[in-house]
Amino acid sequence: MPTPRGRLPALLLAALATCPLSVPLNAQVPADSGPDRTQASGETVSLRFAWPPGITADVVSETSRVRGDEVLHALRITSVMEVLEGEDGGLVIQYRDSELVEPDAAPAAVEDPATRFMRALAEQDLDYRVGGDGELLGIGNLDRIREVMERELGQMLHQLDSLVAEDGADGSVREVAANLRGMMDQALSEETLAQGFAEQWSGMVGFWVDADLDLGVTYTVSSREASPLIPGLILPMEMEFGVEERVPCHADAAPDSCVLLSILSIPDPEVAGGAVGERLRGLFGATVDFRILTFTQESEMRVVAEPATLLTHSFSLVSRMGIELEVDGAVQAERQVDESSMILRYRR
Repeated sequence: MPTPRGRLPALLLAALATCPLSVPLNAQVPADSGPDRTQASGETVSLRFAWPPGITADVVSETSRVRGDEVLHALRITSVMEVLEGEDGGLVIQYRDSELVEPDAAPAAVEDPATRFMRALAEQDLDYRVGGDGELLGIGNLDRIREVMERELGQMLHQLDSLVAEDGADGSVREVAANLRGMMDQALSEETLAQGFAEQWSGMVGFWVDADLDLGVTYTVSSREASPLIPGLILPMEMEFGVEERVPCHADAAPDSCVLLSILSIPDPEVAGGAVGERLRGLFGATVDFRILTFTQESEMRVVAEPATLLTHSFSLVSRMGIELEVDGAVQAERQVDESSMILRYRR
């Protein structure tokens, strides 16, 4: 049985994972992006936004989390997406009738509080309100989502309380637990929640609107973006993106009916490690003697969409993170991989 201090890296990852899974993004493809011209195919792909109101899709979403070698959860959710006419020529994109479907190979292990948190979040309906140009104007149902997240968060805080009880007179874990509570509270702020969902829309659609990109070319850009893991932390990011290839939208579609869009986002490792170290010093407090050895973070998003409309047919996001700490002279390490995917089948 690990000691309370021995569980600190895992607790930290659990706290970081309360943020909605996302990729930090600029609003749209930056004008100063640098392509690797040696890859150029000679074909330019024009990406435009034109989701037609009145369409409906059956959606199958999957989400999983692996910490170390343990599968913490593997969930499958069905829902319905409907595109409705909004105000001033805009659209309302509704995800409704969300229902959890147990996967065929669900892990036998008892769910931890963080897993129950993700399960409750996955079942919530969501609305995106967008302009006629694809710009995100607002997100509906955030109040309900926040209410559910706060309820489930109480279960995670109970886990922290049990660690405090084990801590006895030392008090170090008590301080860490209090600081983790503060981090989780910040993750549930309206601003942080809205940012996470907005970045998912941006990765699927908003980032690509009105871009003209060479097929098969990898574009690169450096920017400063909000960390998807630690609320309020701004990090320098290196991002690679592009239109990888033409692909069928689905199994029965023409082979070139859609394009595969990809974004890889990696923070500067040296700066990120230093910034995260400073945050952890505030988290652990002066009572824990620690130093951060390594911190890694990488997010990759892939989208299959129709170039003329940016209508999404599939979406996937993989986020990898790891931390290695020396705490009171002992090295502790933890790594976690979160995966999320969505497949849409349109009723035509």
